[in-house]
Amino acid sequence: MPTVDVEKKVLLTIWLLAKLETFLACGDRFGVSRSSAHYIFKQIVVILSSLVDEYIIWPNQRQCEETARIFEERSGIPNVIGAIDGTHIFIKQPVGNSIDYYNRYQCHSVVLQVVCNANKKL
Repeated sequence: MPTVDVEKKVLLTIWLLAKLETFLACGDRFGVSRSSAHYIFKQIVVILSSLVDEYIIWPNQRQCEETARIFEERSGIPNVIGAIDGTHIFIKQPVGNSIDYYNRYQCHSVVLQVVCNANKKL
């Protein structure tokens, strides 16, 4: 397999995670073979999954109970330990594939989705 720089590997993986596209089509888009696209995707996903525990910290039992209590006091809804929401981050029209970033507001954006606890902490 020819050498592929890390930035291209990450972009290829993000593309595959975000789009319903085959390894063949993605490989064509990024200038690599179908098998290389598959290998790169697996390689980056393994690396990302090894970092999960460092960046995603789940609440312990006590924190879950406290958060659920606060949410229930505020909303009357029991057993909630997180709130999820999203927003559009508006960007300049990208060159080349701008349609992929065109949203329902008739402008270009990327979507940010977050989960927070009752104290608005991520």
